[in-house]
Amino acid sequence: MKRFENRKDGVVVYVVQSGGILTQHRINFQIIIDSKLVGIMSGNTYSVHRLPAGSHTLLVASPENQEVIDFSGKDGDLLFIGVGSHGGWTQMRASDLQLLSEDNGKKAVSSARLSRVLGK
Repeated sequence: MKRFENRKDGVVVYVVQSGGILTQHRINFQIIIDSKLVGIMSGNTYSVHRLPAGSHTLLVASPENQEVIDFSGKDGDLLFIGVGSHGGWTQMRASDLQLLSEDNGKKAVSSARLSRVLGK
């Protein structure tokens, strides 16, 4: 069972590949937060990022497209961002970036596996 822990001195953000069509087929998404490459995501995976409180930008890039969402959090917040997918010419494309409710976010993360997080 996965444990979800927030932190008093920042925001914990879970980025979860939360569906779309063919989630196991050719998904290769780069996770970029505030202009820094922080992870690589495939189908049905998630990554965890500890950030300072304030406003941030998440960019999810596939070989065929990019999607962006701006979000903000305060100290102690636990945020979940879902990343959907749909078919492209040769690769899956990122789509439907959205903030998830805590309940839906925890369910999505619980059924996913940890992706590769860079810079640890």
